[in-house]
Amino acid sequence: MKSSRRKEIGKRYEKAKVCRQKIKDRKIWWAEIKYIIPMILLPLANAGVPMLFVQAPALIITLPIVILIEALICANYLQIPKKNAFGAATIANLISTVIGFPVLWFALVLIQMLTGGGGAPRFKDPWLSIYAVTVQAAWVLPFEEKLYWMVPSAMLILLVPTFFISVFVEQFFYRRILRSIVPDADFIKASWKFHLASYGFLFALGLILLAHALITHKSYLF
Repeated sequence: MKSSRRKEIGKRYEKAKVCRQKIKDRKIWWAEIKYIIPMILLPLANAGVPMLFVQAPALIITLPIVILIEALICANYLQIPKKNAFGAATIANLISTVIGFPVLWFALVLIQMLTGGGGAPRFKDPWLSIYAVTVQAAWVLPFEEKLYWMVPSAMLILLVPTFFISVFVEQFFYRRILRSIVPDADFIKASWKFHLASYGFLFALGLILLAHALITHKSYLF
């Protein structure tokens, strides 16, 4: 009995030892990642700020609230069950956020480069700063001392083309998913209503972030 008991304790000890080693390895792996990420981001910061890596995570974080807003308005406006409205809103927003926004961003960067927006123009402030967060909103130039407010400003500017793209892209998916329930619905008009509400929320949130940045002078990047 004592011998079998000792063997059992020995097995448990070995398992615990393996588990501790795995945890240790994961900590080492995470420590390496924490050093690797800044090494990747630093050259990007020196070359400017590609807003895809700032705006896309922000849109994903706020996606549940956006889906909730659009689904509730959808259910009320089209007079359909909330379950169907949530399903349509989830699919439409996931596609437009995960696929639509990156495609839009690449298109905006291409336009920026083709129109001479890849370098710093010979403007003086405040026109240089205004130009940087509007014409160059997709890829903000590396004015490091101003990034704390330029990044949230560029995010607000990028919400404008994102809004229009979302209205027309998402109405296609709303139509495709819900037309069997409400075949006579005007999905373009409905999409405008959904997005005016959801993007009103995003724009208000963006204004709060900008106000906070201007008050605290804190960067949202590093």
